[in-house]
Amino acid sequence: MINYLPDDLLTEVFSYLKVKDLWQVKLVCCRWEYLAEEIMYNSIDFAKVKNRAGLICCLEQKPSIANTIKSVHLLDDNELSFLKNFLSLALSPNIRRLTGEMNGLIFSHLLVIAKRFEDAGQKLNNLQVLPDLSTREIGLAGATLRVEDVSGSLKSVKEALVGTNFFDAMLYFRESLRELNIFQFPSTDRKQKNLMAHLGKFPCLSKLTLNFFDVYAADQPNKRFLQLEKTLKQCKHLQFIELKWFGTVNHSEETAVFQEWLSANVEKVDGLRAVKLIGVSIPHVVEYFVYKYPDVLEIKLSNCRTYDRRVEAAIREHEMSINGTQD
Repeated sequence: MINYLPDDLLTEVFSYLKVKDLWQVKLVCCRWEYLAEEIMYNSIDFAKVKNRAGLICCLEQKPSIANTIKSVHLLDDNELSFLKNFLSLALSPNIRRLTGEMNGLIFSHLLVIAKRFEDAGQKLNNLQVLPDLSTREIGLAGATLRVEDVSGSLKSVKEALVGTNFFDAMLYFRESLRELNIFQFPSTDRKQKNLMAHLGKFPCLSKLTLNFFDVYAADQPNKRFLQLEKTLKQCKHLQFIELKWFGTVNHSEETAVFQEWLSANVEKVDGLRAVKLIGVSIPHVVEYFVYKYPDVLEIKLSNCRTYDRRVEAAIREHEMSINGTQD
């Protein structure tokens, strides 16, 4: 009687089994083997994979397994040759998420794989998320690391990006990507400028993580916000923003003066659900986001080096406005 159960119900039952039990399920019949493999290989997390060589062996012996892989979480501790081999075997048009971290050179290899599919009349057009650029490689192990040494941090990022296709990979998958983790800094690099100029061509983009390097002169205090506005103005359908602020700066412009500047230079956008601000050093950043996204439901501050009355006032006023709108 169990053979008459539909696939979705059998899959639900099998999902409660441990991997060692699924190996036994695979031996029953071809149908059960297929359903068990869909569960076993649907999501691969290299933090949990104990036998990486065995995984490669399975993919080599049965290439159809790649079609069941929807999500892969990568670690930067993988050897370059291993990771290239794995991605070549594991990727298919069914892949949706590549998360974790990836060495800069692997982005180049990812493009090679994608173009190989394209030449064969297929595309990796379901890919929604790309891995972050390795924090170990760029020397930014966290949002607060060297956050005050903005020039040193920026130098590390630029050096890590040399010779990679980090920006090109994002543009290549722009039709399907829903999340981006990018760097914003003054640059003459053609690839970086090309990406920043085409953020409006990511139709599915709903989450943006922006590593913002504040290297702007103190005598032009609002230039940093003009650059921020130039970026965010292109992304009209975001639901989540995470801003990591690198650098410290004195910005003494009073609230009333800054609000006047905001009204003249910033375009308001509705629909944002949450914004997380990490490492910000001036209250103006909070005021900018409160002004630009008047109906944002949640504002989180993390590792911020300023939390004064201006910040409290901006958040309190925003919360009162939201609560009043909801009432």
